Amino acid sequence: MAGQTLLWNADFAAPLRDTVQPGRPGGECLFLQGCAGDIAPWDFWFGNDDARRHTYENRDALGARLGAEVLRVLPTIETVSDIRLAASSRMVPLRRRQLSWDDHELELIGRSLESALPPDFPEFWPDDLHTTNSAQRFPIHYQRGAVRMYHDMRARKDEPLQAEVQAFAIGTVAAFVANPFELFNGPGLEIRTRSPFTDGTTFVMGYTNDYLGYLPRTQDFRLISNVPLEEVLDQDAYRWAYGMTNTHVQEGELDRLIAASVGALTEVHVWVR
Repeated sequence: MAGQTLLWNADFAAPLRDTVQPGRPGGECLFLQGCAGDIAPWDFWFGNDDARRHTYENRDALGARLGAEVLRVLPTIETVSDIRLAASSRMVPLRRRQLSWDDHELELIGRSLESALPPDFPEFWPDDLHTTNSAQRFPIHYQRGAVRMYHDMRARKDEPLQAEVQAFAIGTVAAFVANPFELFNGPGLEIRTRSPFTDGTTFVMGYTNDYLGYLPRTQDFRLISNVPLEEVLDQDAYRWAYGMTNTHVQEGELDRLIAASVGALTEVHVWVR
């Protein structure tokens, strides 16, 4: 869902739950957010003016389709009555992003944006406005927000980001490891591949216990690392790189988060063997 409604709603997780629970009486459907920093539902890629509309009908269709897959898989899961559990938590300080643009450039562009007269941004979005094209349609709103964010990064450049990494094991058959980032899908898969739970399934979760922003792969971050600020702010040219332009973490720190996640999984794996 997007700005077409001002109502609070549980998005596609609600129809997913409403599909699963009648098919599993007495059960509880839990929705856990994975690593979705560079993935989206349907055809919601940046710049796609023909993406499916933000409607309750499309929201419900996505949730129902996912719920049907859950019901298909559930009968294949075997349960046991006696199993060991383990949990761990650790804080990982990560270096904040060090911007390549100088203060004068930030100040100059920031003043220019603040003095510009933006178009009226509608309280309710019209049907043709979408998260895939909103930045191109209303660039000043996004540009102002980005420059304010960069000023904050510069002011706190020596203050590390404190990231909590949690792990939870259900015997050796399932493990969960969580971090507070909007992690890209590739690093999530790398953590899963390196997990010691080779006889089970490892679930990698983001957005957990805090929200510290996007955390792209190092090779993705390098695509914009030397691009001038004025170009980065061009929403027609660099909207596709939103997750890279908005990360708060210094290049290379992703490797430390991955290592900490694998370390947490290894710790709980020892306890449940």
